Amino acid sequence: MKSSAMAYAGGWLGSLKPKRVACLLAAVWLTAADVALAQEWRASAGGVELVDAEGKVVATLPLNGSPIYDILRIGNTLIVARGEAGVQAFDVTDPPHPVPLYTLGGPGGAGGLAAGASAVKLVQNGSTLVVVVADYSAAAFDISGGGAPVPTRIERALAPVAPVAPVAPPAGVAPPPPPIDFAATPIAANPAPAAQPPAAPARVTSLRDGWIYVESDAPISKGQRYVILSQALTTVPDPTSGTVTSVPSNLPSGMIEISQVAGSTGAARLPKGTVATPGDLAQPTTLPMVEEVYFPEQWRDMTRLAVDVRPFIPVGSLGLGVIASMSVEHYFSFPLKLGVQLSPLGILAVSDGTGVTGEFHGRVGYAHDWFEIELLPGVEFHRYGDPTRFSLAYGVRMGALDGVNFRFQNAYRVNKIEDTKEFAFASATGGLDIPLHRRFTLTAELGGSSTWAWGAGGVKSYLRGSGGPDTLILRTAIGGAWIRDREAVDSNVNVFTQGRGVEQAGPSVNVGLDARF
Repeated sequence: MKSSAMAYAGGWLGSLKPKRVACLLAAVWLTAADVALAQEWRASAGGVELVDAEGKVVATLPLNGSPIYDILRIGNTLIVARGEAGVQAFDVTDPPHPVPLYTLGGPGGAGGLAAGASAVKLVQNGSTLVVVVADYSAAAFDISGGGAPVPTRIERALAPVAPVAPVAPPAGVAPPPPPIDFAATPIAANPAPAAQPPAAPARVTSLRDGWIYVESDAPISKGQRYVILSQALTTVPDPTSGTVTSVPSNLPSGMIEISQVAGSTGAARLPKGTVATPGDLAQPTTLPMVEEVYFPEQWRDMTRLAVDVRPFIPVGSLGLGVIASMSVEHYFSFPLKLGVQLSPLGILAVSDGTGVTGEFHGRVGYAHDWFEIELLPGVEFHRYGDPTRFSLAYGVRMGALDGVNFRFQNAYRVNKIEDTKEFAFASATGGLDIPLHRRFTLTAELGGSSTWAWGAGGVKSYLRGSGGPDTLILRTAIGGAWIRDREAVDSNVNVFTQGRGVEQAGPSVNVGLDARF
């Protein structure tokens, strides 16, 4: 009974999410054997105290400062979870005189638990100790050596504990009666379904065209769900030598549901919010499938190419106009983004001539999962209008790149007035995305300057992928556009004269592609 309960709790540990913390804590309490021992000790205002069957305090362990979140007794070792102070262990062989043994975590990050990790729950499965921390992740430790715990892989905590062999009754004692044979009773009963072997862990082997492929040592079935555990390395201090060592983080990074199988290999469409890398662990779970549509995490080590074309037919003259935007940017493994942008490129061809206006910028920015800020140095250019001038812009994004977000970019240009130069407003653009479904997002955009403007509303459709490499997104919208490209005229000479150039507006149909590599 204990091993099955522990396996259930272990499955939850592999897929920790903030929305499921209440269920996680409930599952942890199923490890009743260890909890029963810990109930002899209880938290008090000044630390931990040992009480007898009548509730009388027989020993006190003073622990001032950080609060006490959980207590676990393993043999003569008392282990206490103390939030950001970490985990402390004491030898309570002589309860009135407890002896400190070791500390995990705390300000210095001792013993393999990250510094500052807020320990809130303790679970034992055989020779494995699991520490649950307040950011809904967990760390596992091997306690079989009798000394300080040694960091180990989280899947060790998921292994079932071998059941205890039955003990034969002493001589002269009658054995217990056999179980009741309910099948022999006149009450009809449906036969219990045959027990299914538990699914084995798997490994991520590749990601292609919006699909994730996993492979296991055992057959994989359709509908099986897995929690992806990142195997990206993180540094922790070695508890024996004190040197820094690298271990897999084992942090959950999403969930998948297998839809195609071939023996021990399975494939699943990559959901939004699930970020994976070949080599990551796929831990089986019975939790309901969850896909983060509104605030998915940011993919890293990815290049993005975006092209938008906004053709329009001028209302006041026969001809054709278009306002295009093009950008290439690369997201690094750390929160840095570099790229270039040609936005807008406005071309208007009518009977009066052909005008050109636009802006070209480099891009460098800090790109967080749900926030981005960037600086864009560049130039503003025209055919008939003002000569090419230096331009400097800034851009911000609030929200997830492939979820709910608001975007704004503001550019300034250098104006020369007699012998002085000053920055003046050049242009501003903004946009808003609101997902309706994992594959459809409402989008709106608006931008303008003294020589161009556009506005549109439409839909982004995920043709392939969910935001990472191999993703292809189609943007369609309807709106309006305006282009003006004219020579400047000295108003002191003739106020009625317009310089050479063109100016027209009209309705537009917008089409764009967003490709990730």
